[in-house]
Amino acid sequence: AIEARNVAETLREAGLTLSSKLDFQQISALILDLLRRVIPYDIGAFMTVEGTELKLAAIKRPADLRNLIGETFPAAGARLCNMALQKKRPLISPITSPDDILLPLRPDQEIRSFLGVPIVFRDLAIGLIALYDFAGRTFTDDDARVADLFASQVAIAMDNSRRVELMEKQAVTDQLTGLYNRRAFATMGEREVGRARRYKRPLALILFDIDHFKDVNDTYGHLFGDHVLRVLTKRVTDTTRGTDIVCRYGGEEFIVLMPEAGREEALAMAERLREEISRMTVVTEGGTLSLTISLGIASLDPAGEDNLESLISRADRAMYQAKAAGRNAVRG
Repeated sequence: AIEARNVAETLREAGLTLSSKLDFQQISALILDLLRRVIPYDIGAFMTVEGTELKLAAIKRPADLRNLIGETFPAAGARLCNMALQKKRPLISPITSPDDILLPLRPDQEIRSFLGVPIVFRDLAIGLIALYDFAGRTFTDDDARVADLFASQVAIAMDNSRRVELMEKQAVTDQLTGLYNRRAFATMGEREVGRARRYKRPLALILFDIDHFKDVNDTYGHLFGDHVLRVLTKRVTDTTRGTDIVCRYGGEEFIVLMPEAGREEALAMAERLREEISRMTVVTEGGTLSLTISLGIASLDPAGEDNLESLISRADRAMYQAKAAGRNAVRG
């Protein structure tokens, strides 16, 4: 009865822990700590399933020889782990050869018993808890039952954390291009403008849109128009700096915010973007299609009262001058 109460208490605590705002690595380590309270083991590993590989999220062992967190191992190369994943239920097995052990463990320790507990959610094995015991004891059916209860809690938590991650990502990104959306850009942009003004640092912004994009949609349809936007996004993210903040501002309007860049750098970047995109061709059923963009730039006036909105409207005016000058041009 004490054992049952201990298990119930640990599971309740696991539920609380797993629903908290810890990151996945902290949760993974906690899972192994909590499990040790109800199932004695010498070495424990918690892995996630990534395609045909197992990725180590946490490990508990007597002496950490080297940090293996984040390393991946082919599931096929670990006979016992693989069997547990295939069966989708706990597996107890004696260890008969080094091939049965997935991880590079201490060679001086003789590992005798294995308990593999797959983490299954909606009939899909998404992770595995692998427990190993030295010569002292062998895992029991009771251990397997407790570990299975535990794993079902972990499965729900893993699914929740993945869903939260996805929702957070969807809230700030544009679904079609994966770039920041307008709302996320407003928050980040204001923060950057505030920082630049406070520390008297340069900051510039490029606003551009695709010339005659309506014709592309009218001629080839919206699905093809979406494809063009994705191809163009890749070219823009490949060309800009890692520190630049790129946003899809409207239908075919994009903004590149450049922290630590002045007017000259923004002009040079705008020119590079204009060139890169004018060299790009998109293949259609009716032949190849080329695109051009018109760009406007604005840089932060150190002495002025600029905020994000005034920067955008200055870049917008410059972009309209580029269009008036015959498109495929940079102004600002």
